[in-house]
Amino acid sequence: MSIMRIAQVLLRESDRDHPLTQQEILDFMETKYAMTVSRKSIGRNLSRLKEAGLPVVCREVTRVVNGKEAPLALDWYLPSRSGSCRKS
Repeated sequence: MSIMRIAQVLLRESDRDHPLTQQEILDFMETKYAMTVSRKSIGRNLSRLKEAGLPVVCREVTRVVNGKEAPLALDWYLPSRSGSCRKS
């Protein structure tokens, strides 16, 4: 069930200009769907969605935290389509 909700979060909340971190996806899962899922499960399910043919894009980004470069992070999104529900 969580894999379907992750797909919904990506469809509703992400696009190329608004990627989500795994933590943000986890937060949406908890607040919108009252589901507690581990960050590792989010990562596994994102990979499964991609393997299943959903056009999930993963990009590596460097973050700066407290003025220091943090370890490499991953942002996930679905490519933009017309009629996206994402609100800035």
